[in-house]
Amino acid sequence: MNFNPSESSISDQCLTIFALADMYVRQRKADDGFRQFQYVAKEIDIRASVLLAEHVLEMAIKLRFLDDRRKLIEENDRNQIHVDTYREGAKGVLRGVRWALNKLMHQTDIDFSVREQGTVVLSSPETKRDNAIYIPSGLHKDRVVMVLVKGKQNGRSWDYQFSLAELLNEVLRVLFLSKNNL
Repeated sequence: MNFNPSESSISDQCLTIFALADMYVRQRKADDGFRQFQYVAKEIDIRASVLLAEHVLEMAIKLRFLDDRRKLIEENDRNQIHVDTYREGAKGVLRGVRWALNKLMHQTDIDFSVREQGTVVLSSPETKRDNAIYIPSGLHKDRVVMVLVKGKQNGRSWDYQFSLAELLNEVLRVLFLSKNNL
C-alpha cells in the first residue's frame, strides 16, 4: 500500500496548533488572577505545552514524510522563518520550512514561551487594492508563541528559537502553492 498523509490533514493540524497557541497566549495574558472557568484554565496551564509539542511534532513528521515523496517544500520554500540562534552562529538568520521541520524532529528538548512582538505597518490609502486586507499604518503589538528546540549533532549542542506563527504561516503557504501547482 502506498500511503501519503493528505495536505488537508496537515492544514487542519496547523489550524489546530494555531488555536492551541492562541489559547496558550490568552492564558498567559490573564495576569489578574481571575479566570471565569478556573478548571479549564488549570488544565490549560498544565497541558497546553504538552499538547502544542505533540501537535507540532506530528505536523513536522507528516510534512517531512510528504515532502520526501513529493518535494513540496523545495519548490515553494522562500526561507522566511526568522530564527534566533543561541549556539552555532549569529542571531537573526532566516531559514526555511524544511530546516525548521528537521530541527523539530531531531530535538532532544522543546519548550514554548510567549513574547511580545511589535510590527510597524507603513501603508497609505493609495496602496490599498481591491480585495486586499487593509491594515492601518502604525505600530501593532501582539504576543506570539516562540518555540525553543535544543539538540545535538556530531557531539555539538545547538539551541534555536523561532516563532510558531511564522512556521505555521510558511507551512500553509507551501501547502497552498503546492495545491495550485498540481
